[in-house]
Amino acid sequence: MKKIDPFSIVVVIFIIAGLYYTYRAKAYLTHTLVLVNIIIFMMTYFVSDIILDLGFRPEYLFTGEKIYTVITSMYLHSGVLHLFFNMIFLIFIGLLFEEKIGTLRFGIIYYVTGFAAVVTFSFTSGFLRPEVIVVGASGGLYGILGAYARLYPDDRFAFIPFPYPLPIYTWAFIFLLIAIVATFVPGICFGPIAHLAHVGGLFAGLAVSPLVMKIKGKEKERVTKIDYNVFDVLAQTDSDKELLEKIKNEDEPEVRIAWLEHFLSKAKCPQCGGILQVEKRKLKCTCGFELKF
Repeated sequence: MKKIDPFSIVVVIFIIAGLYYTYRAKAYLTHTLVLVNIIIFMMTYFVSDIILDLGFRPEYLFTGEKIYTVITSMYLHSGVLHLFFNMIFLIFIGLLFEEKIGTLRFGIIYYVTGFAAVVTFSFTSGFLRPEVIVVGASGGLYGILGAYARLYPDDRFAFIPFPYPLPIYTWAFIFLLIAIVATFVPGICFGPIAHLAHVGGLFAGLAVSPLVMKIKGKEKERVTKIDYNVFDVLAQTDSDKELLEKIKNEDEPEVRIAWLEHFLSKAKCPQCGGILQVEKRKLKCTCGFELKF
């Protein structure tokens, strides 16, 4: 068996480090994905063997070899435009969706639907070309689109170059239709694109999103029964006050929890400006400041 290129090992380390940072810093997974994807693309631009090592081939699904490429392939892109459009989608749609459902649920949907996308491609088009290399985040992004359309169908967006905002479920149908038509009409889209992977990802998002939304952490269950007015002392800027007001007025618990976690991750001690630590139902600072909720 051919040894993995040292640069490919570095890529894997970047992926693991990004996930660890997201967990420890309670950061948005969307931000981490964008940063890590850009760094890895810059590496693959100079070292093409990375794509050969870490890209997914349908034959792996049948042989059991290098199954980890199902994940690593989601961090690889074939060109600048491929990377650009996927990252734009992550920034403008993925981030909003992550804010609504929380980072853990977002991550589960993203990776599960990305896996479903490559499985769909492997059992449809892939068996005809088992050696083809599949790369890109779009399978998971279509999964996010499907999940978003299932959970919040009336949210409206405008996609360039179409300026008029449409409900997200309408966009999901449009992108699904494009993928299906492009599958049977060769040449309708630029470049070799795994359109059936997109279809699989979107349907997986539609299917798994209600199940993923049932996942609740103990800490999240507790913070739904608090007086949000106690956090007024932490809102030191206009943007903080605006976010806190949105938290107080939000009706959906999942959305309120996600926004509260984001608010607390940015909050500073009102006495010394230091970093606050969350301990059960209490915020603490090394200067002695405490806030129970």
